[in-house]
Amino acid sequence: MTGPTDEMLNTVERYKKLAENKDNQAAMIKDSAVVQFLVYALEGTSSAVRDTAMTTLELFGDNVTLCPTLRKTFGVMESLEAIAHSSLPENIILADRARKLHSKLEQSNNLVWEVPKEVTLRIPDLTPEDCTEIWQALASVRGVVSCQFNLELSTCTLTVFSSMNPQTLVQTLSNQCSLEAEVVRPGFQADTGSHDRSIRDLPAYLPEEDSPIVQKKAVARRRPKRRESSWFTRAASVLVDSFFW
Repeated sequence: MTGPTDEMLNTVERYKKLAENKDNQAAMIKDSAVVQFLVYALEGTSSAVRDTAMTTLELFGDNVTLCPTLRKTFGVMESLEAIAHSSLPENIILADRARKLHSKLEQSNNLVWEVPKEVTLRIPDLTPEDCTEIWQALASVRGVVSCQFNLELSTCTLTVFSSMNPQTLVQTLSNQCSLEAEVVRPGFQADTGSHDRSIRDLPAYLPEEDSPIVQKKAVARRRPKRRESSWFTRAASVLVDSFFW
């Protein structure tokens, strides 16, 4: 016969599995009942329940865009603070995790949240190997949120913070990947309609004489380009998972 503890463990495990997919996190955290149940589970009698609930909250906390909502949800900060100050031997590890999450959420209160914008770079002769190298380089740049590649058009479209200077991206590719890049679309705010219509309506690729390139940085490649099979280069696109700072 299944007891209350087993039912609670099954529930928090389902929440944890859902939260492991970043696409689900925003919808989950908007439901205050979900978060408050996880907070309630932190006080559970089973260590497995407490550990799983804390792991799920940590997954939310790792997504910087969700931290303000998590911090403002009733009971979250109070519960984390109480656990952080717990002196019970069985709560030593959980208390340390609670302190770290509490601190992260407190610090998020001081961050200036920016409206994201998109920047499109054209990178001649883009290959799958380049995509991996480019993402590894750009992922280290603070302010880069996500990156999408189109091999057929040799373009890289990034979602970045509004304060990001596209030249920073170009310079990073030059320094770390020895690749030339041209800024085709300098960026617009993703959730507003105020950006320039001439930029908004541009196709993803324009001939050189028509392209409104606002910044161009070219460097000689220090390695030969490999020929890719035709079927692979015609692949529609390569999508890289979102990266949040």
